[in-house]
Amino acid sequence: MEKISKLMFQEEEGFFVYINSSLSTANYYYEIHSPLARGEKEMMMISFIFNPNVHDPERFQVLLEQFIREVKQNKGIYLAFHQEEVPFKKFQLEFDALKEKIHSLYQKGLDLAVMVMEIPT
Repeated sequence: MEKISKLMFQEEEGFFVYINSSLSTANYYYEIHSPLARGEKEMMMISFIFNPNVHDPERFQVLLEQFIREVKQNKGIYLAFHQEEVPFKKFQLEFDALKEKIHSLYQKGLDLAVMVMEIPT
């Protein structure tokens, strides 16, 4: 957790990697407009976390950028983070849409991870 907490200090939207001897990460920090959030924005980060056998985490940048574009296209997605403040049906609709996008990203990430893993000889 100490190593992962270092990832929480990204200030500008964008892609970045973190690599050390025990893990590699491909990360994207982004913000979405939200009239329900303090400052009217949700501060978000999506990450792939790997063991050190996955080299070149930069290969995941395109997947993460595509995910962010899809999330930002849905202007109501912020409702997925405010279950208590919005009608349940609106929350559930946006939550399910976000969950589907995350699941799809996860599957694409697994496929790409298999391709970039170093196979021992």
